[in-house]
Amino acid sequence: MFKITVIIATSNGRTDLLFDRALNSVYNQTFYDNVDVIIADDTDSIEPLESILNKKRINMAGKMPTRIIKNSRTKKHSGTGAWNTAALSCINFDNLEETHFIAFLDDDDSWDSNYLSKVADIINSCDDPNDIGLISCAINFINSNGVSSVLYPSEETLTLENVFIRNPHIQGSNLFINLKVFLSIGGFDESLKSTTDRDLMMRYIEFSNIRKNIKTFFIKEALVNYFYDDNLNRVTNNKEGKSQGLDLFYRKYDYLFDKKIKEKSLERAFKLFSYEPFKYIELQDYKIKKNNEDKNYNKFNLILGFICFDENNIKELLESFFCLNFNDYIKDFDICIVSSIDYKEKFDLIINNYTNKCSINLKYLNDKKSISKNRTYLQNFIYDYGHNKYASDFVTWIIDDDCRFYSLYNNEKYYINYFYYISKYLNTDIDCLLGGNSGDIPLPFFSALRTQLLDLSYHIKTENYDNVCRDYVSLKNKEYYYDLSSKDFDFLEYPILNFYGTVEDNIKSLKQACIFTRQIKADIETIGSLGEKSIYRGCNTIIYNSELLKIDNFTPDDNSYNRRSDFNWAIINSVLLDRNIISINLPIMHVRYHDNFNLEHELKKIDNDLIGMIFYRVFKFMCEKIKYDNKEPSFYECLEYMNNELYKLKTKIFFNINRIHALNDIISSLLNDTLYYNQYKSFEFYIDKVLFLLKSFCENNKLSLNKEVYNTTLNKIYSYLY
Repeated sequence: MFKITVIIATSNGRTDLLFDRALNSVYNQTFYDNVDVIIADDTDSIEPLESILNKKRINMAGKMPTRIIKNSRTKKHSGTGAWNTAALSCINFDNLEETHFIAFLDDDDSWDSNYLSKVADIINSCDDPNDIGLISCAINFINSNGVSSVLYPSEETLTLENVFIRNPHIQGSNLFINLKVFLSIGGFDESLKSTTDRDLMMRYIEFSNIRKNIKTFFIKEALVNYFYDDNLNRVTNNKEGKSQGLDLFYRKYDYLFDKKIKEKSLERAFKLFSYEPFKYIELQDYKIKKNNEDKNYNKFNLILGFICFDENNIKELLESFFCLNFNDYIKDFDICIVSSIDYKEKFDLIINNYTNKCSINLKYLNDKKSISKNRTYLQNFIYDYGHNKYASDFVTWIIDDDCRFYSLYNNEKYYINYFYYISKYLNTDIDCLLGGNSGDIPLPFFSALRTQLLDLSYHIKTENYDNVCRDYVSLKNKEYYYDLSSKDFDFLEYPILNFYGTVEDNIKSLKQACIFTRQIKADIETIGSLGEKSIYRGCNTIIYNSELLKIDNFTPDDNSYNRRSDFNWAIINSVLLDRNIISINLPIMHVRYHDNFNLEHELKKIDNDLIGMIFYRVFKFMCEKIKYDNKEPSFYECLEYMNNELYKLKTKIFFNINRIHALNDIISSLLNDTLYYNQYKSFEFYIDKVLFLLKSFCENNKLSLNKEVYNTTLNKIYSYLY
């Protein structure tokens, strides 16, 4: 048995067409066994559509369960975010082996009543429906004068060369695709504002060429009506959107083709859309602007604090710190370090080189505790030391030991006048600044595996191609490095091409758990500018109000919830205690090259990080309910909230699992018979391990909110409120 989900994306207020044309044609299908419908809405509120659906449902057969969902991903990019939102909502964790197909339909098009029946006949005729990748039928192209042509997709139109030149007559409304295949090719690329169907087909062809079992079928009947109306708000009528989509499309694929094919493609793009090729311009070499410092800045006492269990880190961190200019801004400063007794002899020797510069104070622990307990211990250490020496007249700067006091621009160090900005916001209503970082991502390495494999695949393909356009999209304030981002899905299929080094260098970096292409770039034009209120504490925290140091980095269970405790610290301070925690563009450099790669440690990190990610959201939900709604959420309310958040996280993880599998196959195929093949195959062992872990996370319900955790969390919340 197989399942079909019909997906209709809607926007631009085309409500009448949605219900009277598109949805009506779906409800009139002669085949409707195990078929449901999802309408993904790009607008801010789905209530108006739900109201109309409820009124019309009675008169529109009601054979198929229908739900309306809000697009939770990228908006206004040719429906890509809405399509992907709906497709991901089809994942059924109770039956991941289910054969599931998705059928797309534009909100202003329609189907012949036999469309799904014809498709079902093909599925039923196959020995294994899971081997079906895509089914597509012919299209009636209808303008204001009626049917002007019939477009037939075929094996001849669905080739890389033809898709590069023109649409292969497979577009939204005649795209019927296996859900797992759709996930494996990465879904729609949400960075494109147009040319999305062609881009998807380029990746489908690449995938089906490698997975030889995947079959494509064509129905030689026009079962889809595509209505072309010049008066409708369409991407093809939007020159800016069309140009942006074509720019990125050519950036991704033009290296595959010779000059003659490129000219054909560009001639057609100019004829239809007046498209002019993007002229790549090198990024300007921005310099940090000189501060217009008024000489009335505030001098302050500073305590730098960090936890360290690495000899190289403490050496390089202190060396970079003492390169800063203290004279104009600092009255006095101290350093407080927490470490293990195992490092006492080595660390004492290192800090002896700096004792003439300031007071350096170390606390050596007999046992290496969890991250959350070590952070709380460090804060209490700084609080006691600071109040004994300065009363409350000091600023605390807490960082991670793998940070350095500079950033990078164009692969070269540049130095920020950190103390100027710290002094600038002294004696304001700000209690704490979250400064962020540049360089390596402050996340478990495997949190960027999908995007790193995407970039590696493009690096291999373009290694001998001289004219690859480097990045020309704005990366400011984007999580372009994070596979599980909650906000920036438009970079998941956007290859970052800022390669420094060879493919071999790329693979070596990955084997050392270092990302190669997606280091965080500081926005040097806005250094020192304040952002919004935030709970996303990381490796760079500047605390003005020393009372914040007394707050725990809370976790209800150190064995399971020991990551993201710094977020919980920020939630307690900002939500429960009304303290003003603000983000600021004041990055320090995060480096990872001293780490000895330990696979089991990395796997444990990502596993704990996923659990911590869910818990901090539940914790924030509970805090806000109690503080702002004056209502204690019940255990079952919290459990329902957690399960909803867990489902959203699992859908993203399952998406990534399928894509990582496919990218790994693509890379292995590209590297076959090359010098890099064996080197990559050893990294493939790591990929298999993390995919097994992620699959287990999706299939097992090991993350649960039990009553003990719930009660512990409630008690912690009330301890700060009363």
